[in-house]
Amino acid sequence: MSIETSKIAELTVPERLKPGDTIAVIAPASFVDDNRIAGAKAVIESRGYQAQISANLKDSYGYLAGSCDQARADAFMNAFADQNVRGIICARGGYGTMRILPLIDWTAVRKNPKFFCGFSDITALHSALHKEAGMMTYHGGPMPRRENTIADDWNDNSFWQAAESGPSVGIVAGVPNGPPVETLVGGQATGVLEGGNLTLLAALCGTRWQIDLHGKILLVEDISEAPYRIDRSLTQMLLSGALDGVAGIVFGHSPTCERGADDEGFTLREVILDRLGIFGVPLIYGFPCGHSDFRATIPLGRTVNLDANAGTLEFA
Repeated sequence: MSIETSKIAELTVPERLKPGDTIAVIAPASFVDDNRIAGAKAVIESRGYQAQISANLKDSYGYLAGSCDQARADAFMNAFADQNVRGIICARGGYGTMRILPLIDWTAVRKNPKFFCGFSDITALHSALHKEAGMMTYHGGPMPRRENTIADDWNDNSFWQAAESGPSVGIVAGVPNGPPVETLVGGQATGVLEGGNLTLLAALCGTRWQIDLHGKILLVEDISEAPYRIDRSLTQMLLSGALDGVAGIVFGHSPTCERGADDEGFTLREVILDRLGIFGVPLIYGFPCGHSDFRATIPLGRTVNLDANAGTLEFA
C-alpha cells in the first residue's frame, strides 16, 4: 500500500557512506555502454570504495537496459536487499524507470534504507521512494564524466560531500565563473525539496506517484526540450494540481532547452515566468543541477531554505 506523503512526518535519512563501503551501480532505465560502466567503476574505486556492477548492466532490449522490465526491477530490489551494499548509484537515465514502478516490492525496500542517487529519468524512483518507502534520496551523481574537466572535479566533490557528510550539505550556490543563477522572482522560502526532471514529473501526473508540493520547494530541470514542450509539461502539472501550494521554485540550468537567437516564439525564461511566475513565490533559473556541465548532488525530501535573491539553497 502506498504511504501518503502527508502521513510521513520525516523521511528516513540513509546512513552516510565511508571508504571501504560497497556501492552498487544499476541501470533502471536505458542500457549502459562499456565506457560509462568503466567510468562509474573508476570514480567509485578512486575514492576507496568497492564497486558492485549489476549483473545485467550490459544487457539491453530496444532502448531499455536489462532483458525485460522485471530484470531491471529485480536489480533495483537486489541492491536494496544486499546487506553488503551501502549505497546505490544509477549509471544513467534515458527512459524506462516508470515501467518498473509497479514491479517493485516497496515493503522490502522500505526495510533497507540506503544512500540512493541519480537524476533525469531516475526522477520516477525519487518520487516513488519518497512516497512508498519514506526514504530521502539524492538528486545528482558523479556520472557521466567527461575528460577530467573543472566541471568533473566540481561534480565529484559535490557528490562525495553529500555521500559522506549526509544531507546537511550547507549552502549550495552557483559556480564561480560558471552559468549565473538568475533571480526571476525574489524572496525567500523554506520547505522540503522535491522534484527532478520536468518531463518525468509531468508524466507522473495522474498516477499514484504524482508529486505533492504543498508547502514544498520544487526543483526542476530538463534536457533537449524546446520552450513550447517545457510549456506543455508545466501546463500539465498546473492542470493536474501538482503545483498547488508550491512554496518556491528552483529551475536548474537547462542550456539545451533555451531558445536560440534565430528561433521564433517564447524563450525558456519567458515560459518559466509565464507558467510559474503566477504563484508569486521565490523563483530562480540556472541552478547547477541536472543536465548541466556543473551538477550538484543535493538531498531530495529534506528541508531547505531557498534564497532567490542570492540564488542559493541552504541545507541545515
